[in-house]
Amino acid sequence: MLLSSGVWVKYTGEMGIARDRGLQKLIEEHQVLPSVLFFAGPTLKGNSKAPLGSCGPTSISRMLPFLPSCKDLGVRLIVSKGMSKDVLNVLQETNLAYGIAPGGAGAFYGVRIERVLKRKYEELGPEAFFLINVKEFPFYVFLGGEVDGYFEQIQ
Repeated sequence: MLLSSGVWVKYTGEMGIARDRGLQKLIEEHQVLPSVLFFAGPTLKGNSKAPLGSCGPTSISRMLPFLPSCKDLGVRLIVSKGMSKDVLNVLQETNLAYGIAPGGAGAFYGVRIERVLKRKYEELGPEAFFLINVKEFPFYVFLGGEVDGYFEQIQ
């Protein structure tokens, strides 16, 4: 699906959650990544409504070194928080779509996680990699692009 810039959407489907150390290990091992990747740090205090607990977005600027490799390993859309000129340049160079998730919304995003499908590098705690299913996961499309998945524009 072609995501247009400048709109709010909600996504339902499979997504990866990663932060620095887990993502670095995935890249070093040349692991195939899901097309949608959420840079976030879950609290790992799960319950029946939020399997990973609160799950707030991490700043994309700290993930900048990993963006080109993400594209090479299958990612088409990054969801995170923040923006800078350097990040914008790399996103445009790699042709990655980018969605902004507001900071401070960890509890809100945590309950959008329906199920954890896979965990890798659990020894890294909140920096582990999680493959999850989400339902109606909202974000603002800052940079659009072609992305596989079910997205519905929020009116």
